[in-house]
Amino acid sequence: MSYIVKLKCDACNSIFDVDLENYDIVWEVADTFDHGDNAMGEELHHEAVIDVSCPDCEKDDIQITLSVWEYPVGAYNNQEIGVDGAELVQGCDIQGLAPIGDIE
Repeated sequence: MSYIVKLKCDACNSIFDVDLENYDIVWEVADTFDHGDNAMGEELHHEAVIDVSCPDCEKDDIQITLSVWEYPVGAYNNQEIGVDGAELVQGCDIQGLAPIGDIE
């Protein structure tokens, strides 16, 4: 499985790849949601932020925010990749990187 995202730098418009497996990804539970008595339990929103630099202009304030939702607990539900300082040109499936089932 490949965990490569393609970004376009806001400063120089260079397009470059970031291999997420090359980073120490630290996940935190950002939110929990209770869907009530008739639902399948609570939903967990995990989030990790990775700081990267553009390899061409060395812009060093690019942040990639990985978000994964677990609902019900133990089951992958959804994902989102957000980027600040660059444009996300192509994302990837980050399910294998996510801490699904690992409640801290």
